[in-house]
Amino acid sequence: MIWIEFLKTLGALAGVGVFSLIMAGVGSGLFRRGKVGIDDPAEYLLCAIAIGVILFELVCFFLATADLLRPGLWILLCACGLIAFLEMAALRERTRELRLRAGGQSGAAKIVCGLFLLTLSFEGVTAMAPLTGSDAMHYHFAVPRLMLSQGWHPIFFITRSFLTGQGHLLILTGLGLGSERIALGFLFLGGALAALAAACRREKSCRLQP
Repeated sequence: MIWIEFLKTLGALAGVGVFSLIMAGVGSGLFRRGKVGIDDPAEYLLCAIAIGVILFELVCFFLATADLLRPGLWILLCACGLIAFLEMAALRERTRELRLRAGGQSGAAKIVCGLFLLTLSFEGVTAMAPLTGSDAMHYHFAVPRLMLSQGWHPIFFITRSFLTGQGHLLILTGLGLGSERIALGFLFLGGALAALAAACRREKSCRLQP
C-alpha cells in the first residue's frame, strides 16, 4: 500500500514536471515572438516558465468565471502542449547550454548542485503528504473545491474566501484535473522555482564578481 502511494506521488510529481516543461515552451514562444533576448540559459528557462504560468493562470481565471474550468482545462493544456511542442528545438538548445555550463563547474560546485537537487527531490516527495493543516483543509483547498462544485460566486459563509488570489488558481487547476496530489505538486513547483531562481541569482552574482 505504501509503495502504491509512493508511485502515485512520483506520478504526480512527473506530471508537474511535464507541466513546467509545457509552460517553459509557452514562455519561450512569447520570448521568440517578442524578440526578448536573455543570454543566460538558466534565467531564460526560469523566466519562460514564470511567464507561461502567469498566462495559464489568467486564462484559468476567465474559464472559472464562465464556469467552464473543467472542460476548458484540458483544451487549454492541449493548446499549451502544442505551443511547447513547436518550441522544443529552442528549449533543447537552452538545456544543452545549461548542461555544458554545469559541466565546466568545479568539483565542489558540482557537489553543492547535486545536494541542492537532492534536497529539492526530497522536499518534493514530502510536499505530497496528505493535508493536515487547518488553513489548507478549511480555506486554501476548501474554497476551490466549493467553487468547482457550486460555480464561481461569492461564498459568504467562508469570509476568507474573498482573500483568494492568483496562487489559488493553481490549486483550483489541480483539483479541476481531479487530483489533490497535482494541486500539492503545483504548490511545490512554486517553491522549487523560487529556490532555483535564488540559486541562479547567487551564481550569476558570483560570476560577475572580480
